[in-house]
Amino acid sequence: MKVGCFYFKCAGASVLSLGLLMSLTTVAQRRLLIGPQLGIAYNSLSSVASSGPGVSMKYDRFFSSHFAFTFALDYISFTRVSGDVFPGGKILEPSSKLQTLSEQFGCKYYLRKKAEPRGFYLSAEAGLHTSWLKYYDAGKLYSSLHQTNFCYRYGFGISSRHFDYGILWQNFYQKDYQISQVYGMGIQNNPLKYLCIRISYIFPD
Repeated sequence: MKVGCFYFKCAGASVLSLGLLMSLTTVAQRRLLIGPQLGIAYNSLSSVASSGPGVSMKYDRFFSSHFAFTFALDYISFTRVSGDVFPGGKILEPSSKLQTLSEQFGCKYYLRKKAEPRGFYLSAEAGLHTSWLKYYDAGKLYSSLHQTNFCYRYGFGISSRHFDYGILWQNFYQKDYQISQVYGMGIQNNPLKYLCIRISYIFPD
């Protein structure tokens, strides 16, 4: 029941945030970008996650052919990974699976002067990041936890008439877990990191 309420609140916050962004800007040009992405965990996060597929939805609202405000909603389901160390030390066949959902506002800047926003660009975003981390023993769920905290990311990309290609370095913070001493995760290693590689189809206004 609590999980259902949490999803409902996240969805409501996303709709309200997107509506606010649309109402605060007056330039006509705007775009919706939707497509698949690949998440690749590294540093401390690689102890509980490897890589996995996801989906990205982004809304761009342009003030000029150079600059746009953005709102992004991203989901990634990382592939389950096995580990030798596990909370309590009593698990014979340990594995873990990480899922993430993020809502982020940001901006995008195109470097070349063109009549339409195309070509190489830089981007930066910040917002909220929710992670669900599940632990398994021989394929059966052993324990799980989730947190929502601050996140930010930066990257670059190339935009054409119909497609947008981007690489983003995602950083998110976690409160200290009971398991952080086992996996080296938590405050001492914040932020946790993964790479996003995505391709999106551009739906014009």
